[in-house]
Amino acid sequence: MILFKLQVLLLLGCLFALVYFILKIKAYKLELKYTILWMFVIVLCFFLAAFPSLLNFVSYIIGIETPVNTLFLCALIACFLVMYSLTSTISTLSNKVKQLSQEVGLMKAELELLKKGRRLE
Repeated sequence: MILFKLQVLLLLGCLFALVYFILKIKAYKLELKYTILWMFVIVLCFFLAAFPSLLNFVSYIIGIETPVNTLFLCALIACFLVMYSLTSTISTLSNKVKQLSQEVGLMKAELELLKKGRRLE
């Protein structure tokens, strides 16, 4: 069983993190589509802190002997989800940067041809 002081500290930490992300989104420092996964993880941590017996139930359902191991498994899965999300975003942005740099190169070449064409006249 979790100590009451630790439970309150975890709940306050989750609320603080949630408010922090919401304020960053409102200030346009973070985009909502990139923080949805973080908010899901924070809400999940909030529920686990509010209802610690839920972790015992999940451990029993999965067949893991101790709830701490279930917590580590959930944390590992959350880390993999965040890494996948970031990798996907980086890949998309990398493709966009490549496409934009190719377009800029073509525009520069066209501009040089236009400059040479005017000089010849």
